[in-house]
Amino acid sequence: MLIIGSTIAQGLTPDPPKTNELSAPTAQEVAVKITEAMTKMDSDMLVEEDKVENAFRNIYTAVSGCRQSSISANTSGDLAVAVPRVSTAQPGDITDGSLRPN
Repeated sequence: MLIIGSTIAQGLTPDPPKTNELSAPTAQEVAVKITEAMTKMDSDMLVEEDKVENAFRNIYTAVSGCRQSSISANTSGDLAVAVPRVSTAQPGDITDGSLRPN
């Protein structure tokens, strides 16, 4: 499970920061460049958010699958614990020793 999580997380390394040239001869051109830079930044952020969302979905799927197989088989696993026999025992089962380990 740790291997799966670490493999997925490796895809979340950020790209190096990008720069935009904002200088221009007039204030109006500077304003246009700032608007373009902010639009690009918004688009880049959406792409990065999608990467994070996909990573979380992959982690959720891996964890759910690991848990579900253990729960279905009633076995202990990395992320699930089997239901102990004592949870469904009757008083007689406890006093007659039938729950003792083999």
